[in-house]
Parts: sequence; structure tokens; C-alpha cells
Amino acid sequence: MISKEIYITREIEEFIKIQSQYYPILSVMGPRQSGKTKLIQKYFPHLPYYDLEEEDNFRMISKDPNRFVRDKCINGVIFDEFHYIPELTQILKTVSNELLRKANSQGKTAIPTRFVLTGSHNYLFDTKIRETMVGRAALIKLLPLTLQESGCKDAYDAMYKGGYPNTACERPNANGRGKRKGSEFHGPGSVVFKIGKTQTYCKIFIDKISYS
Repeated sequence: MISKEIYITREIEEFIKIQSQYYPILSVMGPRQSGKTKLIQKYFPHLPYYDLEEEDNFRMISKDPNRFVRDKCINGVIFDEFHYIPELTQILKTVSNELLRKANSQGKTAIPTRFVLTGSHNYLFDTKIRETMVGRAALIKLLPLTLQESGCKDAYDAMYKGGYPNTACERPNANGRGKRKGSEFHGPGSVVFKIGKTQTYCKIFIDKISYS
């Protein structure tokens, strides 16, 4: 179920739509809080979701990942932080090959995405893992918001809101800026700039702000 929180449309979505038509495995990698989970749940709301950082999920799946995939996930699944069980890459490739052979026998040349892997580390860009997934996985890197995605008016606005969806959606002050508290400037995205001699590069920007 997609959260009712504000969703920010990402520029990479069109690319995901295209790639998901041709690759049985789709990987979305990027920094934490960059919006990976919301993005994949938007396009794959029908797939069961397992966060492998959660101890119960890890314990349940790691006992026998091959049987788990074949018994419970043959029609599709989302594994978040999949690198906690690295053998999943080989298992999913094997299953994907089997599904593709079946599709070929029916006159189809490709199958749409069934398996989605996400994580905050670039494990899919490791040479060994990349070779395992070659030809079966679409590799997508999700970065923080662009200026266009965040809806920021200018670079100053972006600096205070930050480049992550959760902070970019926060409501600013009435004057659209952050607040000054003593020797600190607090932006609406919880960005804190210390005002001092050691950080004069921040002061260059802060001097331009009318504090509330």
C-alpha cells in the first residue's frame, strides 16, 4: 500500500517504465532516504515487500533463500537491502532464466520485471555481482532530488530544504525561510549551519537571509 504522504514525481520514472518491460530483475540503488521504497511501491504495488534489515525477515529468508523464493516469491517480490543475503542474486538469476525459457517457448522474447532489489549500497555495481546479473537486471541509481523535482525556486531554497524527499516536503516558515537560533541557522529541512570563523563559506549565504 502506498503511503498517503506527499509523493514527489521523479525524473527517472519514465526510464523505469521502459526498463521494467524487458528485464525480469530491476535494481534500484541509492542513498538512504532518497525515495527508493516509495518509488518501487508506486510501480510495483502488487509485489510483496521484505526489508532484509529487519531481523525477522532476515532470519526467515536466510534459512533457505532458494526455497523461499520458489515457494513464496515465484510471481514476484521486492527485497530491500538485499545485500544482507547476497546469494539472492544467483538464485533470482536462475529463476529468471527458467521463466525466460518458458516465455521463449511461448513465442515471447522478454518478460516484465518480477523481482526488485533495492539497497543503499552499490553492491550491484560490484564486478562479481554485476557479472552474475548481466543480461537479466536493469541497474538503476536513484540520487537525491534535482532542483526541478524538489520544486525549489533557487539554489538558496534548495540549500535549506535539502535534496531528500522527506525534507523537501516539509513546510517552511511563513516567510519561506528558516530560523536563526543564537549562533545557528536552522533551515526547514533540519539543515544547521554554524556561524563562525571556521565556516565563513556558510556565512556568505547566510548574510543574504533576512532572519525571522
